[in-house]
Amino acid sequence: MTDFVSLHNHSHYSILDALPSPKDLFERAKTLGMSAIAITDHGSLASAWEALQTSRKAEVKLIIGCELYFVNEVKQEERFRHIILLAKNQAGYQNLLALNKSGYDNNVSFHKRVYPLIDWNALETHKDGLICLTAGATGILGQLIMLHQMDAAETQLKRLISI
Repeated sequence: MTDFVSLHNHSHYSILDALPSPKDLFERAKTLGMSAIAITDHGSLASAWEALQTSRKAEVKLIIGCELYFVNEVKQEERFRHIILLAKNQAGYQNLLALNKSGYDNNVSFHKRVYPLIDWNALETHKDGLICLTAGATGILGQLIMLHQMDAAETQLKRLISI
């Protein structure tokens, strides 16, 4: 077994973003000798059941996650950023479900696609049992860094750490 665990993977449940099924991802992880893999589909936990069944057959641990869309405050109009949340236990899974629902309650439509939005308040309310990843260049910190807003990125990083 390898010590590497990929924590940012999309399945075909991330519409228009990925092609592999959960089965494909777990079979590949097993082939590579990985002990676990995370499924972090965009704005959706739809793959969770299929991924769980497949992970058991492949004997590769499933880490359930989701790549959500983040804004500072839901009621403001602003460009959303990505944030990846992983459930590390049952409380985390319940909070991930709550955040996903909250996101769809506060969604925005753009180019005929629905984006579930969460904000600082939702994240602070449902933080227990979750691990946060900043999601790369389109993420909560990445976009600020690319815009050379280093002070804002540092402020947001400190807030994430405190949560």
